[in-house]
Amino acid sequence: MKTENIMGNRSPESSPEAGFSRVAVIGSAILFLAFASAFGKEAGSSTGSETVRKQGPNADMYTDNWRQGAATGTRVWNAAADSMSFTWNTPSGFDQIGRIGKDYTSPGLANVKVDDVRSNCIMTATANLKSVGSGGYMWGVYGWTGDQSGKKVNEFYVMYQNTFNSTPGQSGYIDIGSVTIDGFTFACVKNLHMPWAPSQNQYMAILKSGPWASLKPTPWTGDFSIDLKKVFAYFRLNGLPNEYVVDLTWGIEAMGGTHGQIIMTKVVVPDLKASTHLLFNSRALVVNPAWQAGTRLFAVNGRIRSISPETQQPFFPLIRVNSKRDGDGSAAAGANGH
Repeated sequence: MKTENIMGNRSPESSPEAGFSRVAVIGSAILFLAFASAFGKEAGSSTGSETVRKQGPNADMYTDNWRQGAATGTRVWNAAADSMSFTWNTPSGFDQIGRIGKDYTSPGLANVKVDDVRSNCIMTATANLKSVGSGGYMWGVYGWTGDQSGKKVNEFYVMYQNTFNSTPGQSGYIDIGSVTIDGFTFACVKNLHMPWAPSQNQYMAILKSGPWASLKPTPWTGDFSIDLKKVFAYFRLNGLPNEYVVDLTWGIEAMGGTHGQIIMTKVVVPDLKASTHLLFNSRALVVNPAWQAGTRLFAVNGRIRSISPETQQPFFPLIRVNSKRDGDGSAAAGANGH
């Protein structure tokens, strides 16, 4: 996964903590047995770095463990694909991420550009950081924008807990001000043409006010949420192109010299684009989201018989109905005409 080089030293060093690794493997096996038992027989697990897509009710969710060199990790997820435990060991000089969410192949993200993300698009999760050893980590939202094929170009973070000080001037980070979202203030930076990936850029929103603005001693548990429309809007004002959202997850980045365990539950990665309804005789008709306001409905005796573009002549009495999009606060329009 060369496209997912992220923060920190991108030149891995050969300094694995072999003793701890053996203990971590044993501990991970015990954790899996307990966690999988609690989640039921349909729960899954992996000690590899591969992407695993959930088959079942939430088949559009996935988990993976991007990692470098000697870093190791164990993921355990539940049958509904809305909870995941991640146990890791990242030797000095390496980096890794454990995450759960959606990507451009998921129906909820497919073909959605940043500017098309609906209003009130809330992403939520509960996290319990059971333990963390020495070294740096970051917890929050992690994702990418890029092209329609899934190519990753611009990396973004919304951080709630982090030990990495992304300050202006450090490794190319540029101050782009701050944004207040639903009462919480985030300091924002960007890094253009990152040294470890010159063709990629990075945008970060780092929580600076509120109960999670300072680093918490472990163990900690918290409920987290972000309005994606608002954070994307601020990134757009500061240079993020109107690209497709190709990856959107909750995750923890565990940098060199750290080991620990986090449990993510009640994970919600919302569909980014609202469904569209047409209201007819006080009943909602679900239609293709590509249909625009002004679509003509032809009806006979109050029953819909056909739908055609504005340019087509009606064969039946015309009812013109404006579209209503869920979640964007717009009012349903009434009918014009007969």
